[in-house]
Amino acid sequence: MRKREMGRGHRVDLFTNRPFVAALLTGVGYYLAGLFAVNFTIMAQGIAIMWPPNAMLLAAFLLAPRKYWWMFAVAGAVAEFAADIGSFPVWQIVGFAVVNICETLFAAYVIGRITGTHPMELTLKNLSIMVGVILVVATPLAALGGAKIYALGDPSIHYWQFWRLWWFGDATGLIVTLPVVLSVAGKSPIQSLRLRMSTVEAVGLGGAFLVVWALLFTPLHQSMPWAASPVLLMLSVVWIAMRTTPIITTSAALCLSLSATLATTAGVGPFTTGINEAANVLAIQEFLVATSILALFLSYAISEVKRMNRELEARNVDLEAVVAERTSELTALNADLRTNLQQLEEQLRAAEHKRRALIQEMSEKALQRADMVQLNSQLLHKLKSNSEEMDVLRNQIQYFTEMLSQGARDHGG
Repeated sequence: MRKREMGRGHRVDLFTNRPFVAALLTGVGYYLAGLFAVNFTIMAQGIAIMWPPNAMLLAAFLLAPRKYWWMFAVAGAVAEFAADIGSFPVWQIVGFAVVNICETLFAAYVIGRITGTHPMELTLKNLSIMVGVILVVATPLAALGGAKIYALGDPSIHYWQFWRLWWFGDATGLIVTLPVVLSVAGKSPIQSLRLRMSTVEAVGLGGAFLVVWALLFTPLHQSMPWAASPVLLMLSVVWIAMRTTPIITTSAALCLSLSATLATTAGVGPFTTGINEAANVLAIQEFLVATSILALFLSYAISEVKRMNRELEARNVDLEAVVAERTSELTALNADLRTNLQQLEEQLRAAEHKRRALIQEMSEKALQRADMVQLNSQLLHKLKSNSEEMDVLRNQIQYFTEMLSQGARDHGG
């Protein structure tokens, strides 16, 4: 996974660190895609069924810094001349180059302003913005100038018919080709080459797609026109979008567009039965645009949901780890609290025992003091009683003494 991400980073850095090489590669891609579009068309005036070269140029503008855009514009102009020379007069080639470069520059500027990301990353939000700008703003505005160039070359054409053909031709080429180019040259947070289906389902899907394609775009369609419908091919692409990855879905849509263009140019398929060439071109353009947009949005929406689920699962795992860590910490803290509580209880019991012993001791001492007070009282009482007896005895002794002294005096006299 890391190697694949580093590879994408190097491809993006090519537009920043080696812009001349990137511009050269962009010019080669523009030229090859332009040759295909110019040579495989059914319109006598040469207007393309789909115009994928602009996808090369727009992808470069979305990935390269703006200071290098002039290199890619020059490469696109040179490639336009090389692809168109011999098929259109020089003045028309100049007009086509100016319109295509202005269209892609305008689209790149508007997309960059709205998304605010550079280089461009393929996400569901950015894809929605790109498709909206391409289909609703850039290509219909460019078609005004493109149809005017055709009208100046052939005043007999219907201007608004060619405006619509240019509009959907550019839109088809951009919507079908741009996601593939950005996936290969840029980076996407939801790209993955890992399939979401079993081998049996992959084989069944590939087989069904090839069978429907063969019934629609090979001579089998002329002998069995009732055997298949373009709707079945659309359902096959939708199946691919639901069960595979965006890069596979965009590649399948591009292959379908190229093969349908080749078959229609060869006069084979369901898009050759219209009332005229313009009707056939409009029919195949509308089919390819509708199929590609449906498949792209479905594939990127499913991949975006899966990516968000993976991120949510990763966050849940992290959250569970945090919860387990906090639980472990709380368990240890609870054990410490219980130990401290037991120690406090033991200390309280010891303190209570000491308190009771002290109270008992004080009670005993108090009792002893009360006994001593009572004993002192008794002693004092006895002393007092003895003192009174002593006084009586003293008085008696004194009395007898005085009596003896008196008697002695009387006897002596």
